[in-house]
Amino acid sequence: STPEAYLALGLGLHRAGNTDEAQGAFDYALSLMTPEDRADFENIARIMTKDLEERYASLSPEEQAEFRSRFWRHADPLFLTPANEFRLEDMARMTYADMRFGVQEYGLRGWHTDRGIVYVRYGEPARKATFAPSTFSIGGDPDAVGKLTTVWSYGRRGPVFVFRQNP
Repeated sequence: STPEAYLALGLGLHRAGNTDEAQGAFDYALSLMTPEDRADFENIARIMTKDLEERYASLSPEEQAEFRSRFWRHADPLFLTPANEFRLEDMARMTYADMRFGVQEYGLRGWHTDRGIVYVRYGEPARKATFAPSTFSIGGDPDAVGKLTTVWSYGRRGPVFVFRQNP
């Protein structure tokens, strides 16, 4: 059994609203990971503010574990339920980002890609649009020629992200 299979199971259970079962699947997936992959997956710096991220990075591994524990305890929106819904959402986003944006052939985890980083931090965009590659540029961006352009919008007051990639 691989951690990826249990991460996928956890994602499916989370999306179906089975929080307790999702928690168990995610926790089992974490137990199957190598220490390096687990540390990367559990790295909460990607969802922190810049100053907290710098503080977290300066801590020892033991201090980081304690910091993560406190972070998730304080972030739990429904304190009286057994599962930490905010942590589950983070693990579901990490899993989705890896499945959707990762490139296994190159060993590239999805949460390390541009779209994965944005997805983990902000979640599903309110609107997505993808535009076909342009064959020429007249006063536009010459770097966009021949590339798909994808735009993610997070609502009227939220950020907008533009991704360009080869078809």
